[in-house]
Amino acid sequence: MIEIIKAIDFGKARNKSILFGLLLLITCLVRLITWIPPVIDHDESTYLIIANQILKGDLPYVRLIDIKPVGIYFLFAAFLKLFGHHIFLVRIAATIAVAGTSYFLFSAKLRQNGDNISAILIAGLYVAAASLHKWTWTSNTELFFNLFIAIGLYYFLGKLRNIEMFLMGLMFGIAFMFKYVVLLDFFCFGLVFVIAFISKMQFKKFLWKTILACIGLIIPFCAVALLYYFNGQIEVFRQVTFEIPSRYSSSFSFGKSLKFALEFYASYFWLVPFYAISLHHIYKKGSKSNLQIKLLSVIWPLFAWVAILSTGKMFFHYSFQALIPFLFFIPDGISQIKVKQKGLNIVAACTIAMMVACPFLQYFTLFKKPDSINSAAEYLNNHMDPSDQIFVESQIILYFLTDKTPITQYVHPTLMIKPEHIIAYGIDPQGEMNKIYESAPKYWIADLNKPPLAPAFLSANYRQEIVIGNLLVYRRND
Repeated sequence: MIEIIKAIDFGKARNKSILFGLLLLITCLVRLITWIPPVIDHDESTYLIIANQILKGDLPYVRLIDIKPVGIYFLFAAFLKLFGHHIFLVRIAATIAVAGTSYFLFSAKLRQNGDNISAILIAGLYVAAASLHKWTWTSNTELFFNLFIAIGLYYFLGKLRNIEMFLMGLMFGIAFMFKYVVLLDFFCFGLVFVIAFISKMQFKKFLWKTILACIGLIIPFCAVALLYYFNGQIEVFRQVTFEIPSRYSSSFSFGKSLKFALEFYASYFWLVPFYAISLHHIYKKGSKSNLQIKLLSVIWPLFAWVAILSTGKMFFHYSFQALIPFLFFIPDGISQIKVKQKGLNIVAACTIAMMVACPFLQYFTLFKKPDSINSAAEYLNNHMDPSDQIFVESQIILYFLTDKTPITQYVHPTLMIKPEHIIAYGIDPQGEMNKIYESAPKYWIADLNKPPLAPAFLSANYRQEIVIGNLLVYRRND
């Protein structure tokens, strides 16, 4: 098998197309079960609701507010517009993103060392690692910006022609519109470019290439800013992009940060020894690795972790910004160790084991409870008129499933509860609740396992109509 893979000419478009098709098929099989549940986390639900509002004519942040960059909302809106009003479409989008990332990591590794085995290995590693943990099953921003980082890496490991530098910057610019901390990855690549190449080319050429990369970087952001400007909403864009994030305060804890980083590497503990071996072989005397790879292998993980920890939030999916800098260099060590065949067999076996484990982990994690959300959505859709409003306390995906616009602009369920969000967004919780009371939604959906937000108001104005799983459906007293 190894000899067959070595003999394949991946310079041919046909072979590349077949490879991408295989990667997409494998990724679909590995992530298929994640397409089914209506909810995996509330962030994805928020993105879907705002995307649905885009299709109704509102820009992000205008009618409904969140502080993620606009990339995720417009991507979801595009899939909904093109293929229909279904949750599984965004899970398919995440699946395509994972497959695409693995393909471009394959292409980047092939550019780096020309070794088919190393390239196939990094592609398989990424598909498995990006599907193993429950935080990667949902369509989070990290899965999408990793795709554009992988494409940027592909261009960065090329001949660094002017067009490649521009396209590298553009890919990071698009990734930036999914999450702003990607800027540190771009700075990392810039630093490596300066150290590795400033002495190897004429200064004018070096400066022009740098300028082209920076132009590519800012184009997506400027395009979005102009979109808001010409729609008369530039102040809203300014507040969400700069003002609200600046109000978040988080104290840095070295202990918590170290624990968070260790949890990430512990999740892939069987790969850590090969990562260490790779770093050793990249830097050992007589190594064939060039300065560009040597710098990237150390500086890139550091910059990624600075970006992750700078948010002050220890959500596990944030750590997936460090996934590519961790995985990409593992094949370098395997290709150089004396017992190459044994090392390759071990990593290949680990990769296959991860892929096989993914569907089982997904099934036993995601399908432990009955599907009360789809049942509640079906009940509401059968009992509501088009003009009726609803208010949902926690399972906000019901807004999407019933195609209803939330009454409050603070759609994510934690915004009116957690103090840090209240301060950052400048929310008046009681004022927002008063708006909800005045709207008098026909149905109010609460969570059986959580205390209701407004027990007195519900008792006076609503009656409990039905319990569906863990959801309490109240109907207004008419």
